[in-house]
Amino acid sequence: MDKNRMSGKCPSQICFRQLAGYSLTNTANDEVILVDDLSRLTFHRSVELNFIALLFCTQGHIELDINDAHYYVGSNDVLYCNHGALIHNLSFHSGAKGKLLCVSWEYAERLLMRGACRWESVLHARQYPLLHLQPCEQQLFRAYYQLFAAKVDSYCHMPEAGVSGIFLDFFQDLHRMVARQAEQWSRRGRSTASHRQDELFKLFIALLKDNYRQEHFLPFYADRLCVTPKYLTTVVKQVSGKSVSKWINAYLMDEIKSLLRNSNLAMSEIAGQLNFSNSSFFAKFVKAKAGESPISLRNTLRGQ
Repeated sequence: MDKNRMSGKCPSQICFRQLAGYSLTNTANDEVILVDDLSRLTFHRSVELNFIALLFCTQGHIELDINDAHYYVGSNDVLYCNHGALIHNLSFHSGAKGKLLCVSWEYAERLLMRGACRWESVLHARQYPLLHLQPCEQQLFRAYYQLFAAKVDSYCHMPEAGVSGIFLDFFQDLHRMVARQAEQWSRRGRSTASHRQDELFKLFIALLKDNYRQEHFLPFYADRLCVTPKYLTTVVKQVSGKSVSKWINAYLMDEIKSLLRNSNLAMSEIAGQLNFSNSSFFAKFVKAKAGESPISLRNTLRGQ
């Protein structure tokens, strides 16, 4: 158990706006931050992340604690730091240098919803966060970082489409790296099985991806997964920090925004495709989630 928690001291939370002061590049819509010199980061107490961070050690080695586990990050290793992770005792050794790629949790969720990154890789990385890169993977990771830096630094405010394609490719490759390590561990007899709750969450997300356009309510998913609605709600909340209804609404809003931005379908047609009972209920849903009407949201998304 963390010493700060045992002593009653609450860890501070570090957010994107605080981290931006260490970044040598611009930020992309408060969604992506690149820290080019990790050694400039100094934490005098435990900090809790409200984003996902990938720490890439380029020289020497770095040591730190995540929650109650200690990690030694050697040269060309990558450490996955999950949203909500408690970081403390960060130290640099042998002239250590490193880079930090930070992605907001909301942006990461949108990438996950679009299918490029798989939840099994996220859940595995959360359980086994240290990734030892092969030489070809090291080159690929460096190349992606340089591309991110060039792309992000070219714009103070950039359209989501300008960076999403690159990140979709990156997370797909990262999934392959995680899957490759998981397979190696499996061959050595080291267990990589997720907890039962993680497995149920993955099944829920897979079912949701196939059915969210037509099925908007919890009982359908609980019934199909052969669990009670209360149990499914509890597990999904524990694993992801978000309720079942919020996941359903997130998928719906992502699809609604895509249809509003990329099609000329009438509101009644979009409402029908997504199984809303009528256009009025559809408009109320969009207003509640996005803060503006569907027509206004379409104009906003198209920059009009």
